Amino acid sequence: MIEIISLSLIFITPGIIVIFRNILWDLYFWQIKEYRIDRFITHLLWDQDDRNRNGWITLFKFIAFACVSLMFIAPIVSISGIFLIYFIWLNEGINIIASTYSNKLKRPSVKSPRNILVLLLAVVIISFVLIYIIVPFANIEREIENGTAVLSDFAITIYNGSSFSDANNEMLIYPDSYILLSLLALLGILFDLASPIVVGLLVFITSPMASIRRDLMITKARRKYFRLKDNLEIIGITGSQGKSTTKELLFELINDSFNTVKTPENYNTDYGVAATVFNRVKNNTKVFIAEMGAYRTGEIKKICFNFPPDISIITDMDVQHVGLFGSREKLFKAKSEIAKYMKPNGELIINGDNEYCLRLIDVHDDNIKIVVHKENLKKLDKFNIEKNPKVEVYIIDNIKETKSRISFELTDKDITSKFEVPQKGKHLVSNISYSIVAASLMGVSYKDIQDRLKKLNTKLPRLAIDTGDDNTIIINDSYNSSRKGFIAAVNTLDMISKNEYEDLKANENAKRIVITKGIYGLGKHKSDIYKKDLIHEFKDKVDILITTDGLLEKVLKEEHLDINVIRVRNFAEMIYETRKAMNPGDIILVEGKVDQRVMKELISDYA
Repeated sequence: MIEIISLSLIFITPGIIVIFRNILWDLYFWQIKEYRIDRFITHLLWDQDDRNRNGWITLFKFIAFACVSLMFIAPIVSISGIFLIYFIWLNEGINIIASTYSNKLKRPSVKSPRNILVLLLAVVIISFVLIYIIVPFANIEREIENGTAVLSDFAITIYNGSSFSDANNEMLIYPDSYILLSLLALLGILFDLASPIVVGLLVFITSPMASIRRDLMITKARRKYFRLKDNLEIIGITGSQGKSTTKELLFELINDSFNTVKTPENYNTDYGVAATVFNRVKNNTKVFIAEMGAYRTGEIKKICFNFPPDISIITDMDVQHVGLFGSREKLFKAKSEIAKYMKPNGELIINGDNEYCLRLIDVHDDNIKIVVHKENLKKLDKFNIEKNPKVEVYIIDNIKETKSRISFELTDKDITSKFEVPQKGKHLVSNISYSIVAASLMGVSYKDIQDRLKKLNTKLPRLAIDTGDDNTIIINDSYNSSRKGFIAAVNTLDMISKNEYEDLKANENAKRIVITKGIYGLGKHKSDIYKKDLIHEFKDKVDILITTDGLLEKVLKEEHLDINVIRVRNFAEMIYETRKAMNPGDIILVEGKVDQRVMKELISDYA
């Protein structure tokens, strides 16, 4: 009995390691998609990513599975399949242990009760299957050793040497260990290959628990808000991009004047906003800044119903996540809910450079603050704003940028004020301006705002410029994942290569390299957006593109731009190809939500 159990454990242990690696990765993937089936499906259909699985190894697993399936027809082939499966698992298991030791294994948060429950259910299911397979063999071996075995026909057929007749009607006997290893191999590979389905089912099973937990949190937070609402102002921020940046900037501008709480990181769902209210808003909190995200209509409405903003900011209405909404019109409807369901007589701040934001003037002409770049002022002509005293225009002009600082002017009612910020990137100016307008509406003077911006040392979740290995220049835009952000980063790459920063000098012969996974959330519109809006911005600005996105590779090659496109499958290949392509002094843009290990590899002292 001990021998059969030991054999089973020796064979299946590497497989269990691989199976749980897959389960952890799949659960991590569900977590970053917020356990939403719409985001999950959209990503699988339209977005390319580095995968948890190696394509060749997966192919060999299918071949091995097919071989083992012939266990009663071609034993020699089946035995070869068993050995192949074991050595594949052993190789993967060793690599997984090494990745775990070096903290390179992606895994979900263990602070989430839902994740813990999914993992526990997975452990129970796998343990039950293993026990169901192994224990009967062990029991029969024990009975044989004790001389007390009374085998049923089922046991004789399956467990004590399976009997089948050959072409000459002679009985064929298969050893127990062969049948056991065959069953373990078949079921192990099934769990291995089907882990996305298994995890998806477990996520679905646990969804009622998550829904109840969410509803309870929202109820508790709503009660707390009604108790505090007379002394609490809410600023809601939404938009296709720039929400987090605007939130962080606004917090820095008003926190010295008011006790302020903001939603952490990307806590922008109804649950995330509610959890912040319940856990962080106190009796002495004066302002709550809530980032409000949405992937379909009705979601911002839910947030505003429970926590209606006094001031609402719409940073943009671009194509980001249009794949989830289905169309720009549905995206407009969803984002405009923050204006429709804010408090009566509240203040609305919108992006005057965006035609969809400007459409709000026709449906919500009460207390609107329009922030617009001077070159886009003509867009406002058709709205007859001068006849509406409740619409006010803030004009951005004279933007100047260096490696470490941007400055600009903001005109309000013919009064022009200059602002300087120790940050990089012209694309930040709009977000800074929304924050300035919101802070001034809260009663903070322009003088205080100017002083606070000059001293700003917050690391905004946006583009940063560092020195990499071999004196390379690294542009880190790995937080960003939007069309406009991508274009802005490529323009920054171009500016650096042309030495347009006074305090940053690049090698005149430097190659311009872009590393990216492409843009997520565009759905079926992805190809058109790449062709019409994105890739022509690369012309004469990019020399080498290294990407996991097969569609981006295809579109670039079809356009015949003079760009060397290198397709990679994962983080390791991304680093290898970058190292092979780059020379000392090159300029490298890391764009989009690329694995942070890329930055660590490119910058030796990365912290």
